[in-house]
Parts: sequence; structure tokens; C-alpha cells
Amino acid sequence: MKTSNAEFNVFDNSLYGQPKKLPLGSVLKKLLQVFIQLFANGDELRIWITTDRYGNKSWHAYDPVSDRSTIQSSEAELRTWIEQRYYN
Repeated sequence: MKTSNAEFNVFDNSLYGQPKKLPLGSVLKKLLQVFIQLFANGDELRIWITTDRYGNKSWHAYDPVSDRSTIQSSEAELRTWIEQRYYN
């Protein structure tokens, strides 16, 4: 698939508030990834990381089988939550 050199303004969470310009191909690739994740196996544990504007990371997980979710401040804490999910 041939991509164009068109660019879109995409807002990020930087302290300076300057929008990033991303090539059209990057935007389409990201949209495809989101679409695939939405329709992927619905019973799998979903994990993602967010970073706030100060650089602090939060580890998120959602278990669609039990309909439980969590937000942890470290990978180790998230691993503990996952282990408890399987052993309790």
C-alpha cells in the first residue's frame, strides 16, 4: 500500500502543548492497531501503560472474563494483581 506524505496534527500530552505532525501512514497504522485490539479475542487480559504530563507511568489492566480492572503504579504491582487473578 502506498502512503502519501500528507500530515495531520495530532495533539500530545507534552508540557508545551505543541501538536505533533504525523505522516498519514502513521495515523492509519495506529487506527488499524486500535481496530484490531477492539475486535481481538475478547477473553484475553488487556494491559496498557499511560504516562501523565509529568512522566509518571500507570499500569492498567482489564479482565473481560471477570469484568475487573485495576490501575497500578508499577509493573511489579500489576504482576501481583494478575497472579491473584489466577490463583484466587
